[in-house]
Amino acid sequence: MRILFTSFYIILLFSTVVQARILFDSTRNQDYQIYVMDDDGTNIMKLTNFERPTGHGSVMASRWSPDGKHIVFSKQVNPRNWKESHLFLMNADGTNVRELTPPLVPFGRDNKPTFSPDGNSVLFTRHVRIGNGDDKSSINVINIKSGIIKQITDFLVNSPEFLPDGKKIVYSSLPDVGGSGGNIWIMHANGNRARPLLTPPVGNNMVISRWTPRWSSDGKTMLYTEDRDILQKIDNVTHYIPQGYHYLICDRDGRNIRALKIPKHLRPSGVDWMDNGKSVVFTASEVTLRQPAGPDFRYNFQIYKFHIATGKLTQLSEHSGNDYTVDWISDDVLSVVPLDKKKVQWGTIKQ
Repeated sequence: MRILFTSFYIILLFSTVVQARILFDSTRNQDYQIYVMDDDGTNIMKLTNFERPTGHGSVMASRWSPDGKHIVFSKQVNPRNWKESHLFLMNADGTNVRELTPPLVPFGRDNKPTFSPDGNSVLFTRHVRIGNGDDKSSINVINIKSGIIKQITDFLVNSPEFLPDGKKIVYSSLPDVGGSGGNIWIMHANGNRARPLLTPPVGNNMVISRWTPRWSSDGKTMLYTEDRDILQKIDNVTHYIPQGYHYLICDRDGRNIRALKIPKHLRPSGVDWMDNGKSVVFTASEVTLRQPAGPDFRYNFQIYKFHIATGKLTQLSEHSGNDYTVDWISDDVLSVVPLDKKKVQWGTIKQ
């Protein structure tokens, strides 16, 4: 059963204090922008207004600072090349946007930023074109005050982030070319002693890939997702046939894995803890399992909330665009005071 409340728009003529806790990237305005909203899907506010004709491109992978005062994100800086992007910082209300990482020569992509627990540094991935069509990939840390960048690794990963104590980094390895899956890894903050946190997946003819590790604030458990696909050749083209998508929680040592009762046809894009560990918030698109996507299929990622104890699933957004990454922060940390911004109040509940 789905109940859709009336959507309406209100132009704010005065300053209003709003507890905006979910930070997310969205294409609802036909271009990547950064938004915030309350935990129930109300009080949606657009924080950025980047336009391609002026040289500003897509924004992605936005994350809160630990104190809720700033947001870091990756932004495409060349409208003709999606691989050319830098990291930017801005205030929590969308003001004072400034470049954090400098341009790369000849060009490259800084992405997947996340703050260190003390808020003084940003961890991120970097892909640089080095000539002859080759790319060099790495994990790096930049000190916000000094601008000094330190390379931690020289290999390709996805979604690295610090553990709450700042002593280790967890990340997902990308699937290998040829069909084998990816896993969740952990290493020391200096890049040493990298090892799989989870037992490597074994799926026989199935490709199992694990993504988006997010550590709980108390450092005791980790949330992550798992894709399961079968490779099938159709008309000499290899297709990934989805078998199911899983949302899982494990202990800090990678054991005691349990699956959340989230429908397996919801393909995830971004996930995070919510309600101080009582819920998870995620973006997902409905897909048809066990058959290839048709030529007219388009993903439609929306935001959902899942309460772990009750198993209640709530859909928080519904529109024709896509909501990608999500990042939640407790309202005892954050209070956003937007000025002259458009507010949208609406909600969708799905049971």
